[in-house]
Amino acid sequence: MNMTAQEVSDQSVADSKFISTREEMEELIKSKARLSDYTYKMGLDLSGLVAKNVDFSGLSLPFVSLEDATLDDCDFVDAFLGGSNMRGISAKGGDWAGCDFERSDLTFSFLEMVRLEGALFKNTTLTKTKFKQCDSPRANFNGAKMAECILEGASYHKSSFVNADLSKTDLLGDFSEANFDGATMANSDMQCSMFTKSSMQGVDMSGTNFANADFTLARIRNSSMKDADFTKSCLQDTMMVNSNAQGAKFKAAFTRSGRGVWLVNVMGADFSDAHEDLKVDNTRTK
Repeated sequence: MNMTAQEVSDQSVADSKFISTREEMEELIKSKARLSDYTYKMGLDLSGLVAKNVDFSGLSLPFVSLEDATLDDCDFVDAFLGGSNMRGISAKGGDWAGCDFERSDLTFSFLEMVRLEGALFKNTTLTKTKFKQCDSPRANFNGAKMAECILEGASYHKSSFVNADLSKTDLLGDFSEANFDGATMANSDMQCSMFTKSSMQGVDMSGTNFANADFTLARIRNSSMKDADFTKSCLQDTMMVNSNAQGAKFKAAFTRSGRGVWLVNVMGADFSDAHEDLKVDNTRTK
């Protein structure tokens, strides 16, 4: 069927709003056009893209490849990047709050001072990824593969790590009111971190270093603390229930208020070298 001149013109405009190659994206960025006015090919290959001060907020880029991209001071607020290849990306600065990375791969990536509040990393691969000073309150890391990941110097307040693999990770930050239920945290370094009011049910934290960490009002249930190190950690009103603490170290563990740790059916817990002011209650259950 023949198209009218107007229809041809309209089709041309529509086609110009559809980005299907990296070259087209680079021209679009160079022109400083508003990226949200365009639509993008599913699985768009943007490998090696170098972008600075670009606003990708609200874009839908499922299965995009951004492998080895450099994204300094870029914004991805509420963008959708599900199922994408983002291995080896580097990003410094920028706002990625609410961005959806579900089932994406960020292995070997480095993010510094990127705001990740409410970001979704559900079932995302973050193996050997480093987050440096990336505040991520209320972020969702449920089911994420985070072995040998580094989370350094930031707030993860009320974030969720349910069923995440955090084995051999380095964690340093504020994890207060975070949910670690079902997570694997074995053989990790989590010294000096804050776990105030955090939930740890069914967690494997065996062999992990929690020295100088704060577990005030934390709830540890049905978990393995075998050979974990709680040296000089704060255990104020901490509850440990139905857990294995064989070989765990509690040297100089303390409380700030004269109150202490509540134990219910905890195997092998030895507080003999804890701070003398730390009270150990073996009877209280609530």
